[in-house]
Amino acid sequence: MLEITQAINENQSEEVLINIFKFTCLVHLDIRSLILYVAKEGDFEQRIAHGVKSKTPLFLSPEFIKEDNEINEAINEISKKYGILHKDVENIVLNEIKQIFI
Repeated sequence: MLEITQAINENQSEEVLINIFKFTCLVHLDIRSLILYVAKEGDFEQRIAHGVKSKTPLFLSPEFIKEDNEINEAINEISKKYGILHKDVENIVLNEIKQIFI
């Protein structure tokens, strides 16, 4: 966490922050599958897709960002719409992604 705090305080680029986030998730938190979408021009652009066997969409519409009580419904919608395996979609922590967009 110190590394990300220092990078933010130094006004590092978005790319640097994303790389620190990815490293932290994969190495320190031992997350094996990770997809990260970043808000861009009204949609969400995929910036990280690591350890996911299914093809993932490069962009998601805001309609897929749901409230906490709708996460399972959103997982089902994404799985059906994009043909992604349900277990791979479960690895997307929609609540955490939503917090990044705010």
